[in-house]
Amino acid sequence: MPKMNLKIEHQVPGRVRLKIPAGKGNAELLKQISEVFGVIPGIEEVTVNPRTGSVVLHYDTDATTNSTACSNSTMRRTPGRTAPPPALRTAPIPSSTS
Repeated sequence: MPKMNLKIEHQVPGRVRLKIPAGKGNAELLKQISEVFGVIPGIEEVTVNPRTGSVVLHYDTDATTNSTACSNSTMRRTPGRTAPPPALRTAPIPSSTS
């Protein structure tokens, strides 16, 4: 699956908001992304907003560790914050088929 640009827009323990430029105005793509993230252990809720191209992930902070760092340089976490679940950092994101 091709890589897709995304950025962590905001993060607090238990919640992270991602901006996905290709998702702006693309409800179908965000639905696919929601389905991918929704099956990751530790993810409790996924909310998408096609108007802004954002995805909000609510995750279980007990299912994470502070020692794991993101491998993608655009998804660096803030020191002292709880990292998203490990599977979230490696989950493939579907590309737009349009």
